[in-house]
Amino acid sequence: MVSIMKIMMIMALLVIGVNARTINECKKSVCKSVCHPDHSSVECGDCLLKWAYPPPSEIKTDQRTLCLKRCAADCVPNYSCYRRCIEDCPKPALI
Repeated sequence: MVSIMKIMMIMALLVIGVNARTINECKKSVCKSVCHPDHSSVECGDCLLKWAYPPPSEIKTDQRTLCLKRCAADCVPNYSCYRRCIEDCPKPALI
């Protein structure tokens, strides 16, 4: 059972494209307490996956981009509707 879990973790890491350098950096920093005794544990694999690819709720989304997509979907044939909708979208942040 444990060997199947190890194989599945390795396959998951290969499929999502996490490179070895990133994993080694994570093992030495963020997941050090979890991965220290045994690098092949399930908890270590979970920590590596969560660190390399955070869940979508933690990724910041640009509200202007979402608004522009909504305008494009709602006002497809009507250009004046599209222009009014764009004007109501939040302005881009100045960096």
